[in-house]
Amino acid sequence: MTCLRFLTLLFVAALCSNLAQAQTAMDGLWQITLTPPDQPAMKMKVHAETVSDTLHLVLLMEEDTLVLTDVALSEKQLRFKIPSGHGVVHCTLHKKDADTFTGICAGAMGEGATTLKRVVEE
Repeated sequence: MTCLRFLTLLFVAALCSNLAQAQTAMDGLWQITLTPPDQPAMKMKVHAETVSDTLHLVLLMEEDTLVLTDVALSEKQLRFKIPSGHGVVHCTLHKKDADTFTGICAGAMGEGATTLKRVVEE
């Protein structure tokens, strides 16, 4: 094995390890604030859990739950889709700090500001 190949494999292994750690760091309860166009803000809880190196997000509503799809977390960004009765809502949030993501969710009804904050249990 050449030195370059070894260094490449080492880099890929470290990158995968960092991504897995970032996903696990999201585990827990979060509050999402969605602000649809021309409507008041909606606040809901999101449960985040990492299973087999895959981040799962579940929106917790008053009477029901909704699994968010196509969840992708990178060092600086979180993307996911919210299936809805009006089509799919695409969300792209940027990491503000360890406990906050902000960005936009957009769908057939327009786009709105979105904030995702970790719920701190006291």
